[in-house]
Amino acid sequence: MCGDAPSCRIGACRSAIANDRTAFIVAPLGCETEAPSVRVSPSGDYQIHLEEAASFAIVGTMDDKGNLSQMGRTQLRGRIWLNESPDPSGRRLDIANMRLRAADFVVSGGPLGSVKLNITNTATFLGTRIPAVEQQDGTFLVAPGQVRLGIEATISGATGGIEFVNQGPFAATFDAAGGFFSFDGRGRNEAGQGAVIHIEGQVVNRPPIADPGPDRTVECQSPTTTPVLLDASRSRDPDVGDAISHFQWFEGLAGLSNQKTATVLATLGLHSYSLHVYDGKLGSGSVQHRVEVVDTTPPVLDLGTVTVCLWPPNHEFARFELGREIAFSLSDKCDANPSIQIIDLFSDEPANALGSGSTQPDVAHGSTAGCVRAERAGPGEGRTYLLTVQAEDHSPNRNKAQAKLRLLVPHDNSGHAGCVRAEGRHELDSTCFE
Repeated sequence: MCGDAPSCRIGACRSAIANDRTAFIVAPLGCETEAPSVRVSPSGDYQIHLEEAASFAIVGTMDDKGNLSQMGRTQLRGRIWLNESPDPSGRRLDIANMRLRAADFVVSGGPLGSVKLNITNTATFLGTRIPAVEQQDGTFLVAPGQVRLGIEATISGATGGIEFVNQGPFAATFDAAGGFFSFDGRGRNEAGQGAVIHIEGQVVNRPPIADPGPDRTVECQSPTTTPVLLDASRSRDPDVGDAISHFQWFEGLAGLSNQKTATVLATLGLHSYSLHVYDGKLGSGSVQHRVEVVDTTPPVLDLGTVTVCLWPPNHEFARFELGREIAFSLSDKCDANPSIQIIDLFSDEPANALGSGSTQPDVAHGSTAGCVRAERAGPGEGRTYLLTVQAEDHSPNRNKAQAKLRLLVPHDNSGHAGCVRAEGRHELDSTCFE
């Protein structure tokens, strides 16, 4: 049977029927995978072993009201997998991977011979789990039409079979803490032939617990991708003597790794990773792990020179442009092209300060250039223009860095060698606002 052999892989196995004549109910059974390229199974699986003395199937004729006239009965033994998951209306059970063996049917006239019973679903492999939604009284109901009961009998070497679809709901109970499961239902075909099934079982394997640690943020490391460590070392199995045998990491439908720890490359922003773990008995558990790659580090901006001298105070304008008169270096760990602009330019003296020449305005700027008038108050110690440059990255946080440049018009030229001479601009022009 697929699932017990070490070579078995999830996604490769479908359903199987033993080649001997023992009867069983079977649906696809999950097992391991070499590469998690396809999501293969919901998580949270409980393995149920049937109580043979209390589990049975009955076939016969059934009227429109669901009353069955018994023709044959058999005890059932085997196992079932359950998946418990949240649902908008309450808990939900997915009933699947049924592998139920039946003894020979006993009918009027003696044994019928070897009989096969199969519960399957017509959906694709990933949809073969039969959904049962919790009701207010704590029971779970399977909607009509969700279960097909296929019964095949071999009598004197000849094989025949009939199929039943549940017209009414199937009812189930599940106590995870107490480890008890029961399942009741009936089906009928158009010819009036019907079947009743009752199953009771005990939990023999609980699902492993997937634990990637708490959701977290990671600081961006480059303009393209950032290494993110995914670590499932905290995952565990609640059953004594059992251990996690296999790991799978996904982002969306993309398989990332089948290792306990994996380093993936993530872009800036929020990422939701899915960790699936499997134990040695094919129980599985999963959990979502959210990692946000953030950029909280501002750009690194350096203007190099912090003070520029203007002389003489000839009342003409000197123009300063980013990348020319205003040299700078700019870098950002996570943005290859951060922006830069002039955001402010002001004077520490009024435009018409005493002895400054009574000319105005004295300053103007755009985003990449600015102009200042080479003048200062006569009685003062000199004028200082302060130009503020701001760099900004393109992360959602819009991190900013600022640097300031002092443009000094001294009272006299004593001790101020290498000053810039303002000439050629008697008035502000459009180049001062670029």
